[in-house]
Amino acid sequence: MELTHSQDGDELLTVAEAAKLLGVSVDTIRRYSRAGTLATRRTPTNHRRFNRGDVIALLRKEVCGEVGPQELPRPGGGES
Repeated sequence: MELTHSQDGDELLTVAEAAKLLGVSVDTIRRYSRAGTLATRRTPTNHRRFNRGDVIALLRKEVCGEVGPQELPRPGGGES
């Protein structure tokens, strides 16, 4: 059974769908997940899923400048 919606009815996105929506790579989405920047749910087969609302909120923060570069994991996992 594949998860498509959370318990609160929000659509769940795959890593690839979240990456496309944010305009970043799938590796960046995985880094966001590991860093806690983007909340992650797991399917019964341990695949990541993201609430669409959470992805949209992160996109709005990035676009509106509410998230500074220091708050987002850097590509490659390095620190600034």
